[in-house]
Amino acid sequence: MHYLNTNCRHLRCTACKSVRYCNVDCQRAHRKVHVKECKRISNELENSRRAAAFEAAISELPLVEEVPSPPALPDCLICAHVMPPKMEQSSYLACCGNVVCMACHSRTIM
Repeated sequence: MHYLNTNCRHLRCTACKSVRYCNVDCQRAHRKVHVKECKRISNELENSRRAAAFEAAISELPLVEEVPSPPALPDCLICAHVMPPKMEQSSYLACCGNVVCMACHSRTIM
C-alpha cells in the first residue's frame, strides 16, 4: 500500500495525523477507506485536548475557597481608640454620619 508508507513525509492527514501520503492522488484514493478510522482518531485527539485543557484550568483554581476576613473594627474618630464590639457601647452621630464610642459621645453632648 503506497499511501501507508510511514517513511514518506510529504502529506499527512490533517484531521488525525496518523496516515502519511506521497501525493494527493494517494490521499484521495485512500480517503474512502480511511474516513471512519480518521473520525474515530480525530475524536479521541479532540477529547484528549479538551481533557488536558480542563485539567490545566482546574489546576489553576485554589483548592479551598478563600474566606474573607471580617472587617476590622473602626477607630473612634474623636479619641482614636478601637470601637467596642457591641453597638450598644457606641453611638451614631447624625450630624456627620460617623460612629463614636460612648465616652466621646457623652463628652459631645455636654
